[in-house]
Amino acid sequence: MGIEARNRVDDLNGVDVTVIMRSKADTFHIVGKDNGARMAVNVRSTESADLGHLVTIRAINQPSLAKHFLDTSMNTTLALLESYIMGS
Repeated sequence: MGIEARNRVDDLNGVDVTVIMRSKADTFHIVGKDNGARMAVNVRSTESADLGHLVTIRAINQPSLAKHFLDTSMNTTLALLESYIMGS
C-alpha cells in the first residue's frame, strides 16, 4: 500500500463517515447514514509485504438496518457514485 493510500486510511481515524459499500452480490449498502460510522479496526493484511489493510467501519447508533442504494442498475449506480466522488 502506497503512502497516499495509507494516509487516506489514517484520515478515517476518529471521524464520523457515511460509507456506501458494494457487496459481493453487487448490492450497495449505506452505513452510518443517520449518526455516522467510525473506523473500528485497522489491521495490516500481511507481515511479509505492505499489501494492504483490513479496515472495519462500524455504525454504533444506527437505528435501523443499512439502507440499500440502487440507481436502476449496478453500472448506473457506480457511475452515479463516481460522479459524487469526482465532484467533491
